[in-house]
Amino acid sequence: MVFNSLNRNMITEHPSYLRTTPVGEDLFIGKSHEAISKRIAQQIKNGNHCQMIGIDGGWGSGKSNLVKLISNELNAGISDKKKQMFPFITYDAWGGKSSPRCPLPSI
Repeated sequence: MVFNSLNRNMITEHPSYLRTTPVGEDLFIGKSHEAISKRIAQQIKNGNHCQMIGIDGGWGSGKSNLVKLISNELNAGISDKKKQMFPFITYDAWGGKSSPRCPLPSI
């Protein structure tokens, strides 16, 4: 069976699947996630009393990728996680749903 890939000009012999892990780059044409991540990072850096951020969207809409873009923006150039000024802790609620343990005690 032949499937169309994301590139409409090319036909491939295999299906294209969505990645299940964030890539940390904005693959949308308008670069909307990049613009949003820069704005959120700016709010966090400026300390504008930002205590909680909610990201809402359907499955596959890029919520996890947006979080990774924000982390990349805030910690640009610092690869050592212990030296990052803005540490990020991510927890996959779907991946951890079979585990009865809460991840917070290990943090």
